[in-house]
Amino acid sequence: MNANKTKLAMMLSVGAMTMALTGCGGDGNEGQPGQPGGIPADTATVLNINYDNVAINNGIATVNFSVANEEDLPVVGLQKIRFASAQLLPANATSAGNASQWQYFGGETCDLRGECVGTFVDHKNGQYSYTFAKNLNNDSEIDFNPQLSHRVLLRSYPVALPSGAMMPNTNSYIDFDPTTGGDALYSRSIVTTETCNSCHGDIGKTAHKGSFTDVADCATCHSKGNVSASAEFTTLAHNLHKDVNLGGLQNCQGCHVESEEAPEWNNWSRIPTMESCSSCHTNIDFVNGKGHSEQADNSNCVACHNSQWTTDVHMAKQNDQDKLLAQYSIDAKLVANTDKTATLTVGINDANGKPADIAMLLKQIHQLETITNVGPNYL
Repeated sequence: MNANKTKLAMMLSVGAMTMALTGCGGDGNEGQPGQPGGIPADTATVLNINYDNVAINNGIATVNFSVANEEDLPVVGLQKIRFASAQLLPANATSAGNASQWQYFGGETCDLRGECVGTFVDHKNGQYSYTFAKNLNNDSEIDFNPQLSHRVLLRSYPVALPSGAMMPNTNSYIDFDPTTGGDALYSRSIVTTETCNSCHGDIGKTAHKGSFTDVADCATCHSKGNVSASAEFTTLAHNLHKDVNLGGLQNCQGCHVESEEAPEWNNWSRIPTMESCSSCHTNIDFVNGKGHSEQADNSNCVACHNSQWTTDVHMAKQNDQDKLLAQYSIDAKLVANTDKTATLTVGINDANGKPADIAMLLKQIHQLETITNVGPNYL
């Protein structure tokens, strides 16, 4: 698990949490076991955030967390932080056949002037506390349910400490059970940030000008009711990726990779819905029966499209492509020119190592893509 991933360091009762809020203090105090303490960090290239306690009491969420740099030194004086909360409706909660769904309550920010929507406390030893101003029981759009899994998102902005040391932009989150403060009983982790970054390098640089670096932020905020239907995360992600070179619509597992950090990775085949299917198969109108039999809801989807059938159908064309490609090998040669350009020569050989019939192959090639890495000495 990477440094920005979070964990629940310890669980406290609401009473013990209150004691922690009032009892911590003192610049450079030694931390509690498992928490930062000692001399505060002068610099930080990485912020490691651990959640010491999270709780929701009478609809008010409070989060206690500790922050350390890459050398495990406490970071004191963070200036601008945004907090957000959401709850997760489980699969089939709203109607039979529906997928799980995030409900986004909204965010609250502490700005550079020290003004916060809620109550923010810097305990001056690497430990912080934030109590939301919003009472989740009073939300007019969402019915808060303490029996559901809950998520708190945190973003620390790339601004300087009072000492002048610049801090890195950092995203973090924790999923938990509001009734106990412990681990969430269920989740919706379908695609990992690492999988996204395997192609994108850093998804944080591709959206919102580098503000958000974890796919969990994308999935939580781009949720039903918070954004338009076309901007909901499943629809948005599929629409952006369906035409790129991932085997077209066939290679769903290009993004949906089995991982311990994404226990619901196979939802694409296990829980078919009109929303997810039509986000790729854009020529289908389920409600009006165009391109598919008319469907009023998702209750009948899995009756016909079980997980094995869905996997077989979507992977069949990709398997054929893999068999075809296995019959050939590619030779590539890149030669630098004197005018700072380069010439790439590509040759395709058959199974016997002899030049293949290019005229025949060109009829089967839909896209040719090259990726070239250039060292810094050549820039």
